[in-house]
Amino acid sequence: SILVQLSMCKEARVAMYNSEGVAEWVCEALAKSGLELEAAATVARNLSDLGGQDNRPAMLKGGIVGALASVLQRENDLESQGVNAALFALANIASHNASRPRLLRLPGLVHALVRVLKASEPNSKPLRGALVTLTNLSCHKENRVEMMDQGLTDLLITLSLTAGPETKHLEATLIMLVNISAVKECRVPMVEGGAAEAAVAVVQSSEAAGAACTKNLEIALKVVQNLSAHPDTGASLISRGAP
Repeated sequence: SILVQLSMCKEARVAMYNSEGVAEWVCEALAKSGLELEAAATVARNLSDLGGQDNRPAMLKGGIVGALASVLQRENDLESQGVNAALFALANIASHNASRPRLLRLPGLVHALVRVLKASEPNSKPLRGALVTLTNLSCHKENRVEMMDQGLTDLLITLSLTAGPETKHLEATLIMLVNISAVKECRVPMVEGGAAEAAVAVVQSSEAAGAACTKNLEIALKVVQNLSAHPDTGASLISRGAP
């Protein structure tokens, strides 16, 4: 597609997005399948990437995010180029801090990302893409309680317990747990939900794996540190094996 080629020029990405008919074509083509879907998702990824930072809030406002979420909901081949380009675009758009609260509350987006998390193979590209998007969303303080209320911490705990200490997606999972546990009102429910045991398990497996897993070890310890900052979690943490 000529639009794919044009969108590869980062200096022209803002102007291209603002060109008449481009955003509308992306939305319409994302509802299609095959090569047309793949081209539209690739254009969305490129236009939201470096040089296209100013496009990110406009893509949310213009309905492209909702169209990208629909791709994740209906496509069965999560390893396809179209799905992975859609995930890359969503991760880019979610890096726009002011848009993060609205993104989290956009109907269907979290559900679509959770679908990818549950259906993806360990350490796969779609799994990491969905985690990066959610990690970006968790960087906004207003989103953290909402993410816990939507059940994301339970899913993150499961992912951290099933991930090997050297898997690439474990780091993003732990960073989200750190971000959410930084909020005081999240700490007791997280401990009761098993976050402490999960963090301790990562600490133990990372220590056993050696120097290659030092970063995940440090992040897991930060989760424990955050959880211990609440006056009502100390005894529970000790009983759960916290260091």
